[in-house]
Amino acid sequence: MTTISLIVIAITTGLLAGAIVFQSAIVAPAVFKTLGAEGARDFLRALFPRLFRFGIASGLTISVFAILLMVLDGAGRSTVLLIVAGVGIAIAQSVALKLVPAINAARDLGSDGAARFHRLHTYSVALTLIALLIALIALGAFGATTTLP
Repeated sequence: MTTISLIVIAITTGLLAGAIVFQSAIVAPAVFKTLGAEGARDFLRALFPRLFRFGIASGLTISVFAILLMVLDGAGRSTVLLIVAGVGIAIAQSVALKLVPAINAARDLGSDGAARFHRLHTYSVALTLIALLIALIALGAFGATTTLP
């Protein structure tokens, strides 16, 4: 079970980091170039909640399997780091998900909501970057300190 837990943590963390990078570096720019403003808006309003829910699920999965590792193998520094990372990712993505309705409402106000939209959008981007950095740091520390049995 220890090996399975290690593999699940590594894959989940890598998938989350990959999803965030793929969405920001490839999907979002392509959407804005190929779909009109309205099409891009509709597509991204469908995509972002899913991305944030995936982040929440990833954070919780990392935490659960890290706790399982701790129970099976005792609390090591990397295990505690993974639990903290998983909880941090889940919190960051939960807050970002909660911002989505406010971001959409501000965008729908047009120029009257522009300042609010930019502020809230910046918060959600920052939270997503925090989740990405936590995942990358955890993955790096985890990889540096862990060997498969």
